[in-house]
Amino acid sequence: MLSSRCKFLWQCRPVLLCLLSLQWEGRNCQQQTEILPGFKIEAPAKVTVQRGLCVLIPCKFMVGPDFTITRDAIGIWYKGYIRYKEYKSVPVAASTNASQFPDTTNGRFIFTGKVSAGDCSFSISDAQPGDATHYLFRLEDKYSLKFSYMGVQPTISVSDCPEVSPNFRWEGRVNKQKTQMHTLQHQYGKVSYWSTITFTPSPRHHHTSLTCTVTFKEESTKTSITLNVEYLNKPDIFPKKKLIAGEQVTLTCSTFGNCMETSPTITWDGHINIIKVGNYQLLQPRDNITYLSHITFTPLQTDHNTLLTCSVTCKGISTNHGIILDVEYLNKPDIFPKKKLIAGKQVTLTCRTFGNCMETSSTITWDGNINTTKARNNYFLPSSNNITYLSHITFTPSQTDHNTLLTCTAYTRVNKLSQFLEVKLDLNKPDIFPKKKLIAGKQVTLTCTTFGNCMETSLTITWDGKINITSVGNDQLLHSIDNVTYLSHITFTPSQTDHNTLLTCTVTCKGISTNHSIILDVESFKIRLPIEVYGVRDVREPFAF
Repeated sequence: MLSSRCKFLWQCRPVLLCLLSLQWEGRNCQQQTEILPGFKIEAPAKVTVQRGLCVLIPCKFMVGPDFTITRDAIGIWYKGYIRYKEYKSVPVAASTNASQFPDTTNGRFIFTGKVSAGDCSFSISDAQPGDATHYLFRLEDKYSLKFSYMGVQPTISVSDCPEVSPNFRWEGRVNKQKTQMHTLQHQYGKVSYWSTITFTPSPRHHHTSLTCTVTFKEESTKTSITLNVEYLNKPDIFPKKKLIAGEQVTLTCSTFGNCMETSPTITWDGHINIIKVGNYQLLQPRDNITYLSHITFTPLQTDHNTLLTCSVTCKGISTNHGIILDVEYLNKPDIFPKKKLIAGKQVTLTCRTFGNCMETSSTITWDGNINTTKARNNYFLPSSNNITYLSHITFTPSQTDHNTLLTCTAYTRVNKLSQFLEVKLDLNKPDIFPKKKLIAGKQVTLTCTTFGNCMETSLTITWDGKINITSVGNDQLLHSIDNVTYLSHITFTPSQTDHNTLLTCTVTCKGISTNHSIILDVESFKIRLPIEVYGVRDVREPFAF
């Protein structure tokens, strides 16, 4: 429906815009002398306006030489043709307040001129077919100055809208391929036009502008909104490392987004037996938040190659990430053959264990009172990357060996170190997140995180790169078994020259250092300046709701 306003409607992501153009004609102003000497009026004899649009009727008047217009003078426009001493019309616009002349047009007729300066101009908005008629100007002032200007009574004609459609243009970073123009025909020849755009918002659209520009007969108007996209990045689980069966570990799920009104829900799903869960959030610039959830558990052999999933949900929006647990395990060894030995007769016994210690060989030792003649170790690789470890000893049993204990012990390098925790220093390779495309000129905060147990001394996290760092902040989150998550945040504004440059985060503790680097992916855009259209008269600005 056409009106004097531009409407902007947002629903289910399509954006609707209705444009109303403005056009009027008829400035064929005529000057007419009245029956009293010196009284004159100059106004267009005929004005044509399109239905639903606006028009300004310019008007000037003069009074006789024996009269002076005071500041108390009132100008009134009457609707309908008025002859001498025949007053059958009603007032539609007056220069005074509404208490003397009630509003009969719902504010569509406005007296715009200054009566004391001889200006009797008035305007009509949202022109209707019923507005088509003659109009008469009357002056009323003190000292009995009351005069109706009969000489020129402007005639208003209201025409239908022309068969010319406006042109819609969308501007912004969203996908503009799915746009559609709509037309709705109303009664009395009115036509509404609007354009819709359909797109799928993503995190990179957050805080970006979407503009609709409408052009009609070389006149343009536009409206813009700033997209507020609520999003959650796909979470990540770290540290990414091999787990040891029977050795307690803490894993962290991290995601990045702007779920501001409520805290997101982070859940874990898998076959593991979770001992402890802790959730945290770290506020960063521009309403972006890093959400963290930590779980502590003791992996078992049966957890190897099983799926562990972290799911993040905010206001019905869910995203998740899963990892396959890599659990290093070693089965309890077995000694065979199990048979009766003969004193004085050489025998070979085998100790066998089963596991997946791929990075290093399992060590097997024997302990007992026997006199070992020969011992050798070997292993072979069966299917599914599982390894069978074997150790053979050859000896000649004696009578004194009867009812004595023979022990086979199998262990890996990791398990051995775990027995001497007082000299163990565990510092994981750091990670940098979020992993996303950066926008040139748009401030961003990156986080470097590592996991370890550097407890007796301060851990140092440094950044190295060509960027201009605005601020740096370090945090640490204490977990069970003296394990700590270390975080360092840097805030900077990437530039076009930072594209494809290296950014490195280095973590140092007790002389041991480890680092991680990323190649910055900086996206830059050319800014298109808006074009200001000159010479457009009384074009209404659109508004959003």
